[in-house]
Amino acid sequence: MSNQFDQYIAESLPDRCKTVLIGLANSQNPKSLAGTLGISPKTVEYHRAKVMQRLHINDIAGLTRFAIRAGLIQP
Repeated sequence: MSNQFDQYIAESLPDRCKTVLIGLANSQNPKSLAGTLGISPKTVEYHRAKVMQRLHINDIAGLTRFAIRAGLIQP
């Protein structure tokens, strides 16, 4: 039931941004996600802000809904 346009947009995201999006959408906090990815929490926040800006989404719940529609995560 995923939206093809959302899938296309998700595919156009850089790999690191997509990884951060998936982690945050799966309820991982930025600090633990940073540890998992081997980057700083500020870098996670940077990528989160870039994804939110690019997708015109204003909150984590919106990112989660997008990730579900795009088929990046399971509901």
